[in-house]
Amino acid sequence: CGAWTEVMFIGSKVFEQSKGRELNDKISEQMVLLSRIISVLNSEATKDPGIPGLVKEMKSLLQVYNGFESVKKSKAENKEEELNLTVGLSEQEFAALVKKLAELHQHLLN
Repeated sequence: CGAWTEVMFIGSKVFEQSKGRELNDKISEQMVLLSRIISVLNSEATKDPGIPGLVKEMKSLLQVYNGFESVKKSKAENKEEELNLTVGLSEQEFAALVKKLAELHQHLLN
């Protein structure tokens, strides 16, 4: 979870500076893994009192991502390909995702 968050945070900062479309696509591809990470964390929730709060933060990030119009549209068009789904986020969506990733990153650092 921490490694995934760190990579996503660094990747989003690199994208902000480069504005490369390819990196936007790679970051959106990685969002598919978030549901799996949440499932694993849920299965370990009784082992560490910090996990439920982390799950809450991760679910919040996933909810933001799944609320984007481009994500809804891509999922509707590619129901059977969700594991390989690449979503081209708009600039506004990506900015919102970066903001939420920064919040999650800060939560993990505290």
